[in-house]
Amino acid sequence: MRLKIQKEDLRAIDEHSLKCFPVECCGLLVGERANADLNVEDVISAENIEESATIFEIDAEFVYNAIVEAESRGLALIGIYHSHPNASAHVSGRDAEFLALWPDVAWLIVGATKEKNQRKKGLHLQGW
Repeated sequence: MRLKIQKEDLRAIDEHSLKCFPVECCGLLVGERANADLNVEDVISAENIEESATIFEIDAEFVYNAIVEAESRGLALIGIYHSHPNASAHVSGRDAEFLALWPDVAWLIVGATKEKNQRKKGLHLQGW
């Protein structure tokens, strides 16, 4: 699986992680599947209803509505993103459990710190 995403979309995710800091940011990636490629068309920022620095949860109705809207445009939910405030971009134990529940989407994890000179630039992409 290969995720194709525009630089401005990555910047939007990075800005979302800073806006939410020190809470984990989260959101959805909508786009098209083309063979082994996932082409991102839209990044949809979501609210972390857990308001936690160590876990995230997106409201189920928000996800449902995003999927319905995407499908009405001939697109699909192809990814989920979230940040790890003051931590690296790695798959946590909880992340691994959710990866198994959503095996057909890419997972983008952003390591985020508030201090620009110490910003973690790492991104972790996980997919099956």
